[in-house]
Amino acid sequence: MFLHVSQLVLLDSNFSSMPRVVAEGRRSINNIQRSASLFLVKTIFSTILAVIFVFWGESYPFSPIQMTLINVFCIGFPSFILALEPNNNRIQGNFIINVFNRAVPGGFTVVLSVVLVTALGRIFNLDPDFVSTLAISVTAFVGLMVIYKTSFPFNIIRVVMFAICCGGILFGIVWSKGICEALKIGNFFGFSDMSWTFLVYFLICSALAFTEFFMFNKFRDKFHLNRFYKKIFKNSDLFE
Repeated sequence: MFLHVSQLVLLDSNFSSMPRVVAEGRRSINNIQRSASLFLVKTIFSTILAVIFVFWGESYPFSPIQMTLINVFCIGFPSFILALEPNNNRIQGNFIINVFNRAVPGGFTVVLSVVLVTALGRIFNLDPDFVSTLAISVTAFVGLMVIYKTSFPFNIIRVVMFAICCGGILFGIVWSKGICEALKIGNFFGFSDMSWTFLVYFLICSALAFTEFFMFNKFRDKFHLNRFYKKIFKNSDLFE
C-alpha cells in the first residue's frame, strides 16, 4: 500500500500533497465505517427474521412499502450525510470489526423486538395492521438509536440530520395515513390509526428495545467480541 502511495506522490517529487492524501484517506475510511454499519443493521435483522418467520408460520410483519421509511430515514439519508461530511479523525482499529461493533447490537435488538411484537399480537389477537405498524415503529426507534450512537459526538450537521430522520419517521407513521386518505389514495403505507392503546404498546416495546440495545452493547464490551470477529474473518484482507 505504501509503495503505491509513494509512487503517486513522487511523480512530481513533491511531498506537499501527503497531508491531503492522508486526510482524504481518513475521511473515506471513517465515514464508510459509519455508513456501512447502518446498512449492515438491516442485513442482520432482515436475514434472521426471514429465517424465523419461515419456521414460525406467522406472517412477516413488514411490507415492502412500509420498509421504505426505514430505508430512507434510518439507512439511506443518514448514511449519505455521514459518508460525505468532513472527518479527519485518526483511523482506529480494524474496518470490519468497527462496522460489526456498531451494527450487531442494533440488528439483534430489532430481531428480539419484532418477535416480541408479533408474539403480543398473537397472544392478544391484535389487528394485523396494528401489529405491522407497531413493528415498524419499534424498528424505526431502534434505527434511530443506532444512528444516535453512530453519529456521536454530534456536530451541527449530525444534529440536523438526526432531527430530519426523527421528523420523517414521525410524519410517515403518525400522519401519512390521514394525508393519503385526504388525497383519496387509500391507506398507502398500510398503517393503523394512532390511539392511546397503540401508544401504550409502543412505549412498552420501545422501553424493552432500549434495554436490549443497552445490554447487547454491554455484552459486546464485556466479552470482547472483537476476538470472535477476528476468528470469523481471519482470512480477510481487511485485517492486514
